[in-house]
Amino acid sequence: MVLMAKLRDDANILEKEIDAEPIKRTCEFNSTEEYALIMRKNGKIEKTLQDKQIIPITQSQVYGWEKGELVVPTTGRKQTNITKFASELIKSGVYF
Repeated sequence: MVLMAKLRDDANILEKEIDAEPIKRTCEFNSTEEYALIMRKNGKIEKTLQDKQIIPITQSQVYGWEKGELVVPTTGRKQTNITKFASELIKSGVYF
């Protein structure tokens, strides 16, 4: 009985912590009619997926979930033997 009382107390503490945190609403619309009306009027959806969810729902959403700075390569690729050979052929007038 002591163990059950301790579990009940722990559950009550966790429930109070959960109630204290603001709940993120995942939906913007309460009905499909409301959504269809907004789409018919060319309205836009106000919340982004990152606003609606804490973490990505599916694995395919992981890429691009957090916005990062794009890194542009500063150097080009080196030519391979094949591209060097092809460029020499073009210089000599042989087009393939």
